Amino acid sequence: MTLVVLQLALVVLWNVNRLLQTRVSVPCVIIGLIAALLVLFLSYVEHARSVRPSSLLNVYLLLTLTFDIAQARTLFLRSNISIASVFVAAMAAKLLLLLLEVRSKRAFLKNPYNQLPTESTSGIFNRSYFWWLNPLFVRAFRNLLSFEDLPEIDIDLSSMRLGKLFQRAWAKRCKATDSFRVHVR
Repeated sequence: MTLVVLQLALVVLWNVNRLLQTRVSVPCVIIGLIAALLVLFLSYVEHARSVRPSSLLNVYLLLTLTFDIAQARTLFLRSNISIASVFVAAMAAKLLLLLLEVRSKRAFLKNPYNQLPTESTSGIFNRSYFWWLNPLFVRAFRNLLSFEDLPEIDIDLSSMRLGKLFQRAWAKRCKATDSFRVHVR
């Protein structure tokens, strides 16, 4: 909500300060306000309906923060402290939102979702860089690992399920081969 308020303040400041306006400055901050409203909506929906952090929001916030750094520098060089200060505050709100979005939601999930494997509840950066394995590495560094120390794996990868699928496929294959042999003789 803070990001929306700061973006609204930027719209007002750009409309008041006519000396620094260009043809695209006001439409850009209006698009920024719309984007902040969409971020607020998408964050709510993702947290209500997904067990993992939003990949779309994480990537969007990281990319826009990267580009906002250059824009903030330009705003300060144009010597408009009020617009630049509000813009940097909006960047800080985006950074805080990114840090909150990156965090795992495991502690807030209810049964049976809090029993899901760590990989299933990790965000895009966590999965991309395998950060979800760090606690296991720390445990292995401190003492020898036992079977109980290993994290749960995704149900789609469990050997019991895959073994049953393999047995069915093998039985189907053997059945097809046997019927082929009968027709050939």
